[in-house]
Amino acid sequence: MPTQTWMPIAAAAIDVRGHAAFDPRVEVVLLPVDGRDPLALLGAGARVWRDLVGAHPAARDALRSDDVPLIRELVSARLVAEGAEHPDAVRSLPRARFPSPLHELVHVVVARVAVRSGIRCVFVKGPTLFDQRLREREHSGDVDVWCDPDRWVDLIDALERHGWTREPDPWWGTPVGHSATLTPGTWGCQIDVHRRMPGTTLDDAGAFSRVYAESVPTSIAGVSVLVPSREAHAVIAALHAARPEVGRTPREHGFALAAEFLRRVDDPVGACDRLGAVPALRAALRQIVTDAEIPASEGLPRD
Repeated sequence: MPTQTWMPIAAAAIDVRGHAAFDPRVEVVLLPVDGRDPLALLGAGARVWRDLVGAHPAARDALRSDDVPLIRELVSARLVAEGAEHPDAVRSLPRARFPSPLHELVHVVVARVAVRSGIRCVFVKGPTLFDQRLREREHSGDVDVWCDPDRWVDLIDALERHGWTREPDPWWGTPVGHSATLTPGTWGCQIDVHRRMPGTTLDDAGAFSRVYAESVPTSIAGVSVLVPSREAHAVIAALHAARPEVGRTPREHGFALAAEFLRRVDDPVGACDRLGAVPALRAALRQIVTDAEIPASEGLPRD
């Protein structure tokens, strides 16, 4: 008779022991595989679930006898699977990276929805800018994702089916809007879904393709997602900093902040030129390099 074995399962799981955002008793926060809201594990349940991570499939004869009833409860809750294989088996339990672990889990929701829908996407701005040493501030209030512009509406529709609601926008259905803001239902944070980043001279598809081509993988909540390369991300952040406000031209402090982002990369001029951002960021580049080093790029910035 085959030996009974179990393994922990989750769409994503984070070790939050000692994290200021949670009750000290909470050890693990995870996304169930069936799409439910995140769950917190503590006490004996957390201990047993953690013990299964990395050791699976764990055989019954290798476990404490008094843990078996708890494991069966976790199986009933769809947090543990019986058998030797499962596509969502948890093989490692990373520590929380962000000030808000729930933001990490929102990244995973977006990534899983995009993969299942066959939509290419890159996560922009947010704590990745801190990780890439492009800014000092670590936390962001929302999650920004830039997706294939041809699939923009598809990604928004798919996220709405997962509990987010698109905020009203007078430009919806026209080419004017560059992003849509989705508000969470029972949990999470806002998601900004971008079809372009304002300020480049490239068309929507061309700008996304260039950023996507030099994107790099990073692990968020144990799941591999794509973010822009450090140089491309500096340009994206600089464009956002220099962007005019409604009814007002860009202000000096906006260009100064854009210059700070660009100053942190080795080739700010080349990075801007590759993304068609020289016209929009010329004033910022002048704070870093001489006019002679800035190409006379043609074209007008989008938006």
